[in-house]
Formats: sequence, C-alpha cells, structure tokens
Amino acid sequence: MQWLEQNGQTGLSGTIEIFNELSTSAKTIQFQLARAVSKKKPLDLSSLEKMGQSWQTAMDMLRNLYN
Repeated sequence: MQWLEQNGQTGLSGTIEIFNELSTSAKTIQFQLARAVSKKKPLDLSSLEKMGQSWQTAMDMLRNLYN
C-alpha cells in the first residue's frame, strides 16, 4: 500500500497506518508467545481482539475506497 501511495494513489494513509500497527502488534505477540512457551506460562491473547477490529476497519476503508 505504501508503494501505491508513493505512486499516486490517494486515500491510503489511514489504512497504511492501521496495517503498520497490526504488523507491530503481530511481532510483539510472536515474541510474547515464544517467551510464554519457553517459560510454560499462560499468554494473554486479549490484544488479538483489538487486532481483529483494526484489520476489519482497514478492510472496510479499502472497500469504501475501491467500491
């Protein structure tokens, strides 16, 4: 999406921001999961709900842009 924006597509900045946040959150969960497994402790996955909501928001924004 950043490539599209850099090449003239407008209206993607909000979607790009959301997907960047999702990427960061996914990396964080990945490291938390590795730590939880190695220490045999439970992992709080409540942030997945927010990630799902953010993903849906970004997809809705894209649908509105390209529909």
